[in-house]
Amino acid sequence: AEATGQELPVDTVAVSFLPGIGEAFALLTGAGHRRIAYILALAEGQAEGDRPQAFRDLVHRLGVDSEDMSIASADPSIQGAHETALRLLRRTENRPTAILAHTDLAALGAMRAASDLGLRVPQDLSVIGVDDTKMGEYLPVALTSVGLPDRKMAREAVDLLIRRLENATYAGPQRTVFSTRLIVRESTGPAPE
Repeated sequence: AEATGQELPVDTVAVSFLPGIGEAFALLTGAGHRRIAYILALAEGQAEGDRPQAFRDLVHRLGVDSEDMSIASADPSIQGAHETALRLLRRTENRPTAILAHTDLAALGAMRAASDLGLRVPQDLSVIGVDDTKMGEYLPVALTSVGLPDRKMAREAVDLLIRRLENATYAGPQRTVFSTRLIVRESTGPAPE
């Protein structure tokens, strides 16, 4: 589960995307990017979680001109992200120099859109995904991604279950929140001139 600030009355292992999204934003702004788009790829009925809000909070906290930042919705397929990225990258004004995608699959769609328009990643467009899937490491341009501590989360979920089964006394719901981190690869670079 994503850490959304809403407490559930059950044992929970959650993840906060704020640290990793913050590192991604710092990397991009530190490299001179001022026009950054966030592609929000959600299935029908899926909650946003804390990724888009982390993006909004960082834009506000850093005092970045919000006109240069945008959140664009896409369906959760590579094709949906591709179509959304094409719309963003065809802009004549305020075309993003960087895209932060909700998932690695959405980032893949954005990278394909850049290629379709003759833009090079990362020379003309930096792209960052979220989830750090293995696929991202093996793309022709390896994907920079916000990673989740999958193994630690799985181990904690199992440990919570075992403790719950072995302890006859109910101690109330337990909640563990893990942080994300940015894994920098080849798909990010300095903002184009």
